[in-house]
Amino acid sequence: MPRLENWEIVVCAAVPAIVAAIVPRKELEKMAQELPPRLCGDLYDDELQRKGSDSKVMEGSRITTSVLKSYDLREGKAVTQNTEYQLGVADADFAKHMREHAPEAFATLLAAGRIPLEAMESQAQA
Repeated sequence: MPRLENWEIVVCAAVPAIVAAIVPRKELEKMAQELPPRLCGDLYDDELQRKGSDSKVMEGSRITTSVLKSYDLREGKAVTQNTEYQLGVADADFAKHMREHAPEAFATLLAAGRIPLEAMESQAQA
């Protein structure tokens, strides 16, 4: 099963930079609310890479997935429109954001050992 490290859940990854530059902020925020969530992270253990696929994605490459359908933080699994992923350690900034805005989810990740050291150190300082 492919594994994502340094992952985060994103909603704006599908908005091209050119759109962000010309669309008013209020409209961008509305677009972000309407966009389905995706995962963004560093890809490892992709079976297509091992089977010699024509995939251009290299081990450790940063990817944005297809639409996120479900996830289980305790089990460390996420299912997108096309693939099931094992979730490794979360992105430090994402983990800090979760600590402030979704403390229960942060606690679940912490208990599962999926919080990066930087996020735990900043928690100790808080």
